[in-house]
Amino acid sequence: MIAKVVHGWRAGGLLAYLFGPGVADEHVRPRVVASWDGRDRGWQPEQRGPGEHDLELGPLIRAMQAPAVAAGLPLREPSEAGRGYVWHCSVRLSDADRVLPDEQWAEIARELLHDAGIAERDDPGGPRWVAVRHADDHIHIAAVLVR
Repeated sequence: MIAKVVHGWRAGGLLAYLFGPGVADEHVRPRVVASWDGRDRGWQPEQRGPGEHDLELGPLIRAMQAPAVAAGLPLREPSEAGRGYVWHCSVRLSDADRVLPDEQWAEIARELLHDAGIAERDDPGGPRWVAVRHADDHIHIAAVLVR
């Protein structure tokens, strides 16, 4: 597996991208496969229109941003910003790997977050995060690094 991590400030923008069509309409059936509170697919945004990307992202975005809002942190990059509190990790299979089911991707996300020290297993006060899948060969993990 190959992982890449970037930091930013806009959890809402990241989630809109992950559930959107992508740059070249490459995102297919975007879905939540794991989450911070074990609700997993319960955080899947509801359909609000006929297209697969017509999703109501508001509840998920508000829930993810809630700790940052409570801490008084900006939801957009401030003018004198350093590294942001939004952690985005994409995890990709190698070309030789088989396609994995959503349940296995969920376990990979939890293990990666635990091993990286981002979110320990069974930590109800840990950071809020979701793992989103929109392709056969990778997932994205979006986490707000605020407790």
